[in-house]
Amino acid sequence: MKNSILSTLLLVSLFFFTSSNNPKNNPRAKKLSQMSLNEVINFIYTDSNKYWQSIMYNNGLRYAPPHNFKYYNDRKGTHWKTTCGSTRNQIGNAFYCPSNHSIYYDYTLLQNVYNSANNSGDAAVAVILAHEFSHLAQRLYGIAHHKTKPHELQADCWAGAYFKSLEDRGILEQGDAITAANQLFGLGDWNIYNEQHHGIPAERYTAFANGFNYGFASCGY
Repeated sequence: MKNSILSTLLLVSLFFFTSSNNPKNNPRAKKLSQMSLNEVINFIYTDSNKYWQSIMYNNGLRYAPPHNFKYYNDRKGTHWKTTCGSTRNQIGNAFYCPSNHSIYYDYTLLQNVYNSANNSGDAAVAVILAHEFSHLAQRLYGIAHHKTKPHELQADCWAGAYFKSLEDRGILEQGDAITAANQLFGLGDWNIYNEQHHGIPAERYTAFANGFNYGFASCGY
């Protein structure tokens, strides 16, 4: 049953997602693939702030960048005590902390993703951070789902819309958007009765593809 659902959803999502994956050629734009890990992180931070500021301005809202944007679990063993708990409890994760409006990310996680995602780790790292910026934006929009799954899928969808803006500006190369979607696919889970269930793999892939193909307004989960 699980395999049949997975196969069906994935085939559908692959059909309409890959048909739109056509990066623009902008010779003046530095592509994600040309960036080091730290450059990708810094770019997504700066660019996401600009993107969400524009989106919210167009919707009559004021954007507020994260109070903190910090790494943890690097080679020096850096960790932080946050209002959402210690980052020692978030190994292998990146998260948005709503109580202090901050984003934290496991540097070792991003380093491993950057080095292992079939030479496209730049896009995989970018979507992890874009997903957390989407959670930040949900907070500013006052969106609070009663269940975890729709909240997470909406963040995946918004990350897809953001990636489309990267494509439109020539930041992506062929296959980058699919790499990002595959990263979310890999983060899907089958714990459907768990309160922290984020969505099965194909649902997370499809949510990203929806945002990428149909834009921010299509992400009403």
